[in-house]
Amino acid sequence: MPCDDIVMIETDAARIRRPLLAALYTDAMLLADDTRAHIEHPDEQGDGRLDPLGRVLLSCEQLRMTTRLMIVLAWLLAWRAIDAGEMDENARPRLEAMPLPDIAALAGFPDQARALIDDGIALYRRAAFLDEAMARTPAVSPALVMQRRLAAAL
Repeated sequence: MPCDDIVMIETDAARIRRPLLAALYTDAMLLADDTRAHIEHPDEQGDGRLDPLGRVLLSCEQLRMTTRLMIVLAWLLAWRAIDAGEMDENARPRLEAMPLPDIAALAGFPDQARALIDDGIALYRRAAFLDEAMARTPAVSPALVMQRRLAAAL
């Protein structure tokens, strides 16, 4: 019986986090698509008007942008695997440190590039907030286990 209680509690935790992670995943995929389109068509975005050094700085920042997105997506996919029962929840993934943008170079970038960078940073911060909250939450709440045992006994 105690094992059934633990499984039920893990399912309850998954029910709470699943919509939060799903919304973040949707936002990450949309941002990844926008970022890809921006990188594939630099002249349409005004990136081609940058001087050679500006184009190199923008290329470096685009690598950071995609790295931030891939870190968040890998983290989200690991949680999906946990929720699907493909990974043990005790192997909870943790979000890596965010690759920071080159603040000095941002001022010279076209508006759309800066907006994508800002959106990527905001997405990463949302994921980091969830990561921190889930890290503080025990996989199985002792209070819920006790409540379920009391309810089963009555």
